[in-house]
Amino acid sequence: MPKSDEISHSRLFNQLKTLSLRHDLYLCLLGKEMDKEDESLSVFNAFCEEIYVFNINKRQRLWGFFRTLLFRTPHLLGTYYFQGTQKMIDRLLAKVNPHHILCEQLFLGNYIRNSKVPKTMDLQTIFSKQLQSYATEKNWLVRQWKKQEYKRTKQYEQQLLENFDNVVISSKPDEPLLKHVKKTVTIPNGIDGNYFYPHRSEKAFDLIFVGNMQYAYNEEAALFLLRQIMPKVWKEVPNAVLAICGDNPSERILSYAAKRVIVTDYVEDIREYYAKSAVFIAPLMSGSGLQNRLLEAMSMQLPCIVSPLAKEPVKNLNENVVLVCATSTGFASGIITLLENPTIAENLANKGFDFVRKNYNWITLTKELEALIVASTPNVNTEEE
Repeated sequence: MPKSDEISHSRLFNQLKTLSLRHDLYLCLLGKEMDKEDESLSVFNAFCEEIYVFNINKRQRLWGFFRTLLFRTPHLLGTYYFQGTQKMIDRLLAKVNPHHILCEQLFLGNYIRNSKVPKTMDLQTIFSKQLQSYATEKNWLVRQWKKQEYKRTKQYEQQLLENFDNVVISSKPDEPLLKHVKKTVTIPNGIDGNYFYPHRSEKAFDLIFVGNMQYAYNEEAALFLLRQIMPKVWKEVPNAVLAICGDNPSERILSYAAKRVIVTDYVEDIREYYAKSAVFIAPLMSGSGLQNRLLEAMSMQLPCIVSPLAKEPVKNLNENVVLVCATSTGFASGIITLLENPTIAENLANKGFDFVRKNYNWITLTKELEALIVASTPNVNTEEE
């Protein structure tokens, strides 16, 4: 589940909102101490016939952790899969008798892998790809653990996904990673234009970088920005202020915090930081790309400067819409150009805004998902109610 303040513009929320126009939906959630009466979940009531919550308690989670060590199973399987929960979900499926099952995350897939009901996996995260970062881990014990976890998770992904009629991913560059899967389709994330809309506050930051720092590739990008790009920028624009926003910044990143570098942890409303910034930057050199953050920034009419890798997941995005740079010198030059030439920056921001509103509408993207589901499901009514 997304964080409570992010639910109303999440992928799940927008998918359910559109699918509910033509289908009866039953939402099943797996969580930790969740209550279906919670205000954060009430937003789904308008779209769902019923909401079911299955909680995994602390004792189960602790046993799941030790089980992964004892039986050398993937962390995803050991931590989230339990026979008791399986029996409850089996009873629920027998009661509801769905025409199709849409599964949002890999670690939930094991509960429905043997169901005869047609099913689609919306694989938002390819976990084995994230674990490939083990090669850069400095701690030998952690590196060995991640290496084994990568192998187990990759094998688990391959075996599990063979049980699904459709597999949906959000990033086109990830398709080769699932070449063994029969039917893989890319449906990117959309953007909620009513939530991420253009508005400006008094400028506090010349540049903003946003990303969850738990992921090695985001930390790598932030350090590249701090160590190699910003020193070149500061030679020409000495007072330029950089904001780095994202969960769990490491000590390495926090050590750069100063008057010209603002480092936050989790930000409750990232729009406030976008609104106070002049330029969005994504100097990603490895990983999956900051697709969501780039779309958010463009939707809030910020000029964007990105690496080729950060640009890659966003289909049909060309260099007339964002600045694309591959070197620290190129990034620094592009940043200086945008900061010192408001007309160029405004023109780029307007093109980005028009692009994202035209190509990343949630209704259009969810209808692609619906068509995929209907094609693999017999006797489904798609007439709008």
